[in-house]
Parts: sequence; structure tokens; C-alpha cells
Amino acid sequence: ALGLAGEPVHRGHRRVVDRMLSLAGIAEAKLRESGDFEILSPARLGIVCFRLVRPGLSGEAIERWNARVQDAINASGFAFLSSTRLFGNYSLRLCILSRTTTEEDVVSVIERIREVSEAVRPE
Repeated sequence: ALGLAGEPVHRGHRRVVDRMLSLAGIAEAKLRESGDFEILSPARLGIVCFRLVRPGLSGEAIERWNARVQDAINASGFAFLSSTRLFGNYSLRLCILSRTTTEEDVVSVIERIREVSEAVRPE
């Protein structure tokens, strides 16, 4: 079967998947660079799992803070973050799903998470 560009569909799908994997790797690198985040699971299959951290906060306070940031991001409609538990820790999940997602989009989401994390201060 041929895709829109006249190339075999499997090549187009492979390119899209490779791009999503690359963007998740970029997200992980940006999260690591900032120093505000702890990577709980490196980028895999277009997903990176992380959490906001701040010295002096208890595990419970970090969990509540991350959940509040997730709720605020999702309520804003700017992006959708899911969550999971890894190694007993509440973890935010950034999952690249759209073929139209750009590196700028990924960077914007990370910047928004940082902005919201300052507005939704830890308790």
C-alpha cells in the first residue's frame, strides 16, 4: 500500500515512530538539564517518566505537588500529562503521540510544567 507521499506505508510509519522516539529523547535531555526534575524512567517508546523535585520536601509533599501540577496542566488544555507509579513514586508521563508534534512543542510543555510548578507551590 502507498501512503500520501507515494511511498510504502510502512516507511512512513517508521519515520513517524522514529520521530516520536527522538522527541521523547529530547524531552528527557531537557528535563535533565533543568535540574528541577528527576527522571524515573528514561525515554522509551515515545514516553518519558519524571517528577518535579525540590530539596527538603518529603516524598508525600513531592507527590501532592506533582499531582497538583498535573491537574493544573491538564485543566488548562495546554497539554495532557498522564501519571503512573514507578518504584513507589508518583510519576508524571510525557507521551509523544501526535505525528505533528515538534521539538518546540516538547520544549513548550516542559517550560509550562516549570511555570505551573512555581504557581502551584509545594505545600
